[in-house]
Amino acid sequence: MALYSLRGNSNTYWVPALTITGGKVYKAAIERGQELGDSVTTLAGFEPQSSKINVPIQKKFAEVQIEGPQTFQDAVLTIAEDNGNGTDADALQRQAALETLVKGAEGYIVMLRGSTVATAGKTAWVMAGSIGSVVPGWGFDASAATTAVNINPSTDLIPYEIAA
Repeated sequence: MALYSLRGNSNTYWVPALTITGGKVYKAAIERGQELGDSVTTLAGFEPQSSKINVPIQKKFAEVQIEGPQTFQDAVLTIAEDNGNGTDADALQRQAALETLVKGAEGYIVMLRGSTVATAGKTAWVMAGSIGSVVPGWGFDASAATTAVNINPSTDLIPYEIAA
């Protein structure tokens, strides 16, 4: 399942604690999390990989494949950096993101598609996990400095309705 996060019309949050009740997540809980939308440059690896299992069946010459476990490759958020001296809202969000997304932190990635704010009745895509490694880029070219935040998922990426 490939999901495209529509640029200019989506947002991402890191939420340390999230209550999920009756297939719904709450707007206030999402908004208490760390907003990441002004700092994330890429979201990658949030699609599950299915591993098929071959099973020999008595009446068949070929082995039959059945569904196996789902795994995730490296789920990665790439965060834009600045030199830590910026004072505008975007720079402060980038600094806060890197201070919040530290190795070992546990929580939820909450992704919104089609809206930059959590809106009751819309869908939030949620994945629980912990931060694995946080690796700064070391390039010397004329591109933006970035840090790769690797997430170790503990659930699938699941759609939930946002409740007021």
